[in-house]
Amino acid sequence: MGDTFYKEIGGLSKTSGSAAWVVYSTVPERIQSAAFHDKALAEQLHQELCDSEPPILMGENEIDVQINEYSRQVAEGLIPYTVILENGELLREDTYDSEIFNITAPSFAVDRPEIFSGTFWATSISEAIEKAQNDWRIKINQ
Repeated sequence: MGDTFYKEIGGLSKTSGSAAWVVYSTVPERIQSAAFHDKALAEQLHQELCDSEPPILMGENEIDVQINEYSRQVAEGLIPYTVILENGELLREDTYDSEIFNITAPSFAVDRPEIFSGTFWATSISEAIEKAQNDWRIKINQ
């Protein structure tokens, strides 16, 4: 099955376009976090996400996430950090050395609009917090 979906190019597995490598997060439940045509990128993201499954080759019709959505970030060596702000300030500083389990789009909490949280791609947690605060400022001024 694998031979029909990918080929070895310079030692890297790349899919033909009819399939992609999917990284599943398993916390809080098993969900597709990301998908890549390049297996090396999928494996790299898998190393950053705690409690994720090794990449699985799947047909594109079985994939629920946008393929290659995070290719640039992963290829640049950025790490997905979860940041939670309350009124633009870091909510709990002690949690930011903790494990990242899944990727979520930054948004305001429905039941608590003062809470803004999501995944921010950066080289360090301090950079991720700065990106989150900048995003928060832009969104509240819209």
